[in-house]
Amino acid sequence: MDNSVWRPEQLQSGQLNRIRHHFPRSGSNGQEKDAPASVQVLPVLVAIDAMHPANALQPDCLVDSLGRQLNLFSDSTRWKLEINPLSPLVGSAESSLVLVFATASLAGIRLAYSRLKQLPQRPAIRAGVLLAGSHDVDVVRRCHERLATGARQFLKIPVHELGHLAAPGPGFGGDLARLAGQIRDLWYSDQRKRQWR
Repeated sequence: MDNSVWRPEQLQSGQLNRIRHHFPRSGSNGQEKDAPASVQVLPVLVAIDAMHPANALQPDCLVDSLGRQLNLFSDSTRWKLEINPLSPLVGSAESSLVLVFATASLAGIRLAYSRLKQLPQRPAIRAGVLLAGSHDVDVVRRCHERLATGARQFLKIPVHELGHLAAPGPGFGGDLARLAGQIRDLWYSDQRKRQWR
């Protein structure tokens, strides 16, 4: 079937990039818009265990696809995803949101917990957890519950479930759009909380 709706997100965004010059972005006075007001760096902590299936979503593919999806409709904020930064959130006063990409297995959850444990102690850190590598919904749910309970109880870090992403395929674009919306919602709610402090 040669319907663009069923193509992976990467192909669609590549096509958009090729024709983007035909649609200049202009402000109300016809002038080119300035660069985005701010750049939001989102640290991505990768907790992929050795048994992560080769046909499952890989971290590089996630960062590339999710970065494009987050920036697709964003005019005021540019998103930049960084895999495993050496010191995430150090000096970042704007946001304390961290994305954790982990294998949906006991080893992956242990690795994700150890990565969260290495974060600097700050009271406002929030983690969004995205799991991959399992097609069993019960396994994904149990893995998330285990990580959320441990992080909340011992590290005082609230963990938000971002769900499960499969490898790129027919439903990947929709899943990616849902994930990008959840990340934006978490980030904006974090910004609103910081304004009220």
